[in-house]
Amino acid sequence: MSVRSSFHTSCKPCQGRGFANAVNLLLPAHHGLAFFCLKCAEKLKSHSGALMSNAKRALVKFIEAMTTLGSFAMNAVALHRSPWGRVRDRLACALIVVGITLPATAFAQALNMINGDVTQKVALSDLHAMSDTTFTLYDPYQGRDVEMQGVEFRTFLIEQFGEVPPALHFTAWDDYEVTLEGWDDPNWYLISSEDGDPLTIRTRGPVRLVERDYNNQGNGDRDVENLREFNDWIWMIRSIEAKW
Repeated sequence: MSVRSSFHTSCKPCQGRGFANAVNLLLPAHHGLAFFCLKCAEKLKSHSGALMSNAKRALVKFIEAMTTLGSFAMNAVALHRSPWGRVRDRLACALIVVGITLPATAFAQALNMINGDVTQKVALSDLHAMSDTTFTLYDPYQGRDVEMQGVEFRTFLIEQFGEVPPALHFTAWDDYEVTLEGWDDPNWYLISSEDGDPLTIRTRGPVRLVERDYNNQGNGDRDVENLREFNDWIWMIRSIEAKW
């Protein structure tokens, strides 16, 4: 039997000044928002393809193209002093953010449910419609009480697969993958809205798995200060595959 252990990682800001002031880019990551200056973004090119999401690959291609044109081959100090340089700084930031968010957002309109050779797409609008349960819990990642709306995951699996599979393989929008067992549990919910707003990739959506009563399972209370105890909360889910 597999153990629910899936340590989520996220890049941290280097606080560098690679391009005038640090360029903060919102990227989806399992522990919140990841921030990259242009210097750090260049380093993404050296990462293995398995670790690079579609958004990161789009960022790398954009930087390579702009570098070829010479748009970023300017002295950081000169840019900081020049009003035109600051304008170009802001424009570059806007273009990069658009390049990052559009590829994933354009396709994050459905949840793929995979059963053997058959893939069924569940539209997010349909998922919102079937999300008939609303509850409030303390989200340890946000450090506050959050109102969540979703559907009981066990019921959802039975509707999609006829029964609860022995194991499920999850793939997230940032290419994170994990296979876990033990989903015949009414305590897990597939969340599609938070505080009245639909989840997006920027808010670790469009769908997310959380445990509703995580301190009422007879296994001792989880320490909300220790995020590793919540590694089985899965974010940014793109597909769920049944493993028989």
